[in-house]
Amino acid sequence: MNMNSELNLRSVLFFLFLLSLLLLTISNSYAIDVFVWQNDNDITSPDPIFEENHTTFSAITRTLGELEYNFQSDTLLPENLNEYEIVIVSLGFFCNT
Repeated sequence: MNMNSELNLRSVLFFLFLLSLLLLTISNSYAIDVFVWQNDNDITSPDPIFEENHTTFSAITRTLGELEYNFQSDTLLPENLNEYEIVIVSLGFFCNT
């Protein structure tokens, strides 16, 4: 594994940790509306836990799904973002090659 993929993996894991922490601090009895905008560049990074490659979008939606949070996602932003308490934007991984 090269340095760039290790850095990408660490960034994804840190982001998912922060996202999980944010969502876990909100009470499960309160329904939150989450929107995930799929705007990533489809570059994948290896996931050592599930032994699969994931884009940022698939990693985010998999984490939300495993935490049993309801969310909506699309490749287009909704006209009214005020309907959501949380909007997550997946921009993909940086690749300088």
